Amino acid sequence: MPTEDKTDASGPCFGQWRHQRWENPQTRRYYEAWVLKNLFGDWEVFCVWGGIGSRRGGSRAIPAASSQDALEKMTTIDTRRRHRRYIPAQP
Repeated sequence: MPTEDKTDASGPCFGQWRHQRWENPQTRRYYEAWVLKNLFGDWEVFCVWGGIGSRRGGSRAIPAASSQDALEKMTTIDTRRRHRRYIPAQP
């Protein structure tokens, strides 16, 4: 009996998931964002932030109309982070 591979990388949204992290060494803060589909199948940009070495922080899910819209929102986030002197870091 054949088994289904549930980790198929050719699924409709797998190749479009994206994760990015930024850090500000002066303020010891971080910001992370993911482009993903939520449990209802809707696209969103999920963001988390806080202090490096601290348990304090927050999160937010930003709804997007499509995967392209979510990627555009991610570009806007990247621009804002760089303007606030955050540098890209390894996720």
